[in-house]
Amino acid sequence: MLRVRALDDDPDNGVKKDDVYQFYIVDAHHHMGKEGSHRNSPTSAYEFYTLLWFELKKLAKELKDSDRLLFEPIRIIPPPLQKSIFQLRRNWNRWNHGWLVDRTIAFPYTDDYSGRTNDDTASFKISNDKIAGWTTRAPHSSRLIGFCRVDPNDALAIEPQTPVEEIRRSATELGLRGLKLHPLAQLFLDSIESDQMKRIVQEAYKLGMPIIVDSRNIRTAIRIRNLIESIREDINNASFSPSIILAHSAMSPGKSELYEILHDSSFSIDTSSLHDRDIPLLFESAHDQMGAGNNIWSEKILFGTDYSFLSVQAAELILHLLSRDFLGGPRDIQNVLGGNALRIINRPVLTYRKTNLAPQQIICKDDNQQSTFVAMSVTKHLLKRGWDLTSIDYLPPSGQKYLTSKQSQRRKYSGIDLEEQVLSFRHEDSDRELIFWVTQQQNDYISLNIHGSGPFPSLMTLAESSMSSDNPLLRAFHDNSQPAENIAVMLSKLDDIME
Repeated sequence: MLRVRALDDDPDNGVKKDDVYQFYIVDAHHHMGKEGSHRNSPTSAYEFYTLLWFELKKLAKELKDSDRLLFEPIRIIPPPLQKSIFQLRRNWNRWNHGWLVDRTIAFPYTDDYSGRTNDDTASFKISNDKIAGWTTRAPHSSRLIGFCRVDPNDALAIEPQTPVEEIRRSATELGLRGLKLHPLAQLFLDSIESDQMKRIVQEAYKLGMPIIVDSRNIRTAIRIRNLIESIREDINNASFSPSIILAHSAMSPGKSELYEILHDSSFSIDTSSLHDRDIPLLFESAHDQMGAGNNIWSEKILFGTDYSFLSVQAAELILHLLSRDFLGGPRDIQNVLGGNALRIINRPVLTYRKTNLAPQQIICKDDNQQSTFVAMSVTKHLLKRGWDLTSIDYLPPSGQKYLTSKQSQRRKYSGIDLEEQVLSFRHEDSDRELIFWVTQQQNDYISLNIHGSGPFPSLMTLAESSMSSDNPLLRAFHDNSQPAENIAVMLSKLDDIME
């Protein structure tokens, strides 16, 4: 997380001089694997983020000296739970750095493993396996979010359903949570509106997978919008709204056509590849053309680095958000840096492994403990018993969550509540999979909510339900609730439930 200090008052956004804010950062565009001279793995990703922090500090000093900064970067702070995961084992602790960026959406390059190895194997099968190996096992599963990749041309070269089947396998067997498409690299620019693309988009939507589409110009972005509108007509459903992220802002940050597309609920953009004058142009255009009187404009933009094709240019974008030239406030900054990405991901890792378990709840009262300690205790306990951590998620900002978070009463806060965690675990030797929701309640009570793997509500649904007692899921947890005197007793009760 990035901690910053206000250098001046900004009354329009409720900022006072010397206020301190923390921003949770998600890199929404990051390549992993091997493609020619490009090599990237979790190790090199964390090293890159360390380098990015050094570059950010150097540029920030220059901007501060010229009185162009509103918020001064002070330090980076690891999220407590994620940091603790990397400290569990000595060989994991070597990756416990680079915490300027807290989460990374990682997907394959058009890499050395992406060619079809035989007549019936999807092009990116090996690549997707490698991404899943990094992103759904501890400790990297606490920092990385895996997206798969497919080639729509496999529908012609192999079988019509091959890309769809690879998407389904990636989600239901590997635990990948989104899809990356690259019309230029896979040579399907002229067939973006084809039937095979319609099948791909509909399958990703059915599986709850957002789609990042490489878009190098506004013409590509318009074709993608036409694809979505055509599907809506085909299925006679105007509300059909898959999550589509136009990578690189379609290389068109100043074009009005881009913001016309962004008025569609399906579309967002990422900032990968943008630098120099394109950065202020993007935010000024979005602010002016998407409606300055609300937060909609800032809810459409996701921070992304495009590593390893680009490097420390991302520091320019972060510093623009912290500068006096940025047209938004802290809430808009957090939207761009991480809140929007968390809302779009919107679910923990879930695969085909179904564990039938009625919702259970264990409540513990301990004035000295925090929910992070409970989540860490559960994680250590399960790792020792043959379970692997497949994901950690925090509840994304939802409506008044920005203002009512308990932490906002103690310090200026980003709006992402690190005191509510959703953890997904998979047993190494069986098909069992469980979801844990840890939340700090009133009067110093902490609840451990245990859920079988399917069906499970979205993270946004949890965020909304945590603000209302009249919710079926909460009632189900309460109906199967039992107290525990301390953490040790809570873990013992957990073992009984899981037998």
